[in-house]
Amino acid sequence: MKEKWASVHLELTRPVGAQPLLMVPRRPGYGTMGKPIKLLANCFQVEIPKIDVYLYEVDIKPDKCPRRVNREVVDSMVQHFKVTIFGDRRPVYDGKRSLYTANPSATHMCAVHDRFLYLHQRIMLIW
Repeated sequence: MKEKWASVHLELTRPVGAQPLLMVPRRPGYGTMGKPIKLLANCFQVEIPKIDVYLYEVDIKPDKCPRRVNREVVDSMVQHFKVTIFGDRRPVYDGKRSLYTANPSATHMCAVHDRFLYLHQRIMLIW
C-alpha cells in the first residue's frame, strides 16, 4: 500500500523591508485641486525597530485547503520543530503562502525533509 503524504514546502525569499526593485516617481502637482476636508482615519503611528524580517514561501499540498486548516498545519509544524528550527521565536503566518520570522532559520541553507503527524494525517516538511 502506497503512503500518502501532505507536504509543506518553505522557501526563503528576499528580506521584507529590502529596497524595492523599482522606485516610482511622485506625481507633480498631485492634490492641488478640490476642497480640503477634515478626515478621521483609523490609523496610528507605529515605531518599528530596524531589524531584518525573513519571508518564507509556504506551499501546502493539497492546494485547496481552507486558511483554518493551513494555520493548524503550520501551528503543528512550528510546535513539532520548535527546538530544532524555530527556537523561542514564533513565526507569523498569513494562512496561505507567507511565513515571516525575525531570525533566519538555522537550516535555511540546507534542505530538511522531515515528517510529522497532524490530526492523523502524515505531513512532510521540505525546508
